[in-house]
Amino acid sequence: MITNTHLGIVHCDPAYEIKYSQESIKSKYGYDISYTKAWKSLKYVVDIVNGKWESSISLLPKYMGALSKYNLGTIIELKHLRTVDGTHIYTKYKQKLFTALTLDANNQVLPLVFALVDEENYDSWRWFHGNVARHFTRGCRDVCVISDRHSV
Repeated sequence: MITNTHLGIVHCDPAYEIKYSQESIKSKYGYDISYTKAWKSLKYVVDIVNGKWESSISLLPKYMGALSKYNLGTIIELKHLRTVDGTHIYTKYKQKLFTALTLDANNQVLPLVFALVDEENYDSWRWFHGNVARHFTRGCRDVCVISDRHSV
């Protein structure tokens, strides 16, 4: 009942807050729901509206294919380890996102490269920088690397 009440709302406003969920159920049905019940309901509704994390990750290769098809010059370097398919991921957002950015002619930030990796370590950074060097900075002299100096 709570989930059905919030389907349309969450579809229009993905950032719909738990306190509003509680208030809407109270005003519509005269029933107080706990914070936990409201949170679980909204989480379930968000999964229905947007799909689950696992299904989104499985669509990544298809998305990469569409990127390269409709954006001429796009280069896709996909390194997929077969063992990942059989590995249970205990935390949903364990992966790390690496990015390389530049400024366009209007001084706006433009993403050039991104990579989703299992963990931040020497090997993943080496792979990322190797691809940046191979596809973007080869022969370039004016390249600046800015880092938060996070120790790996």
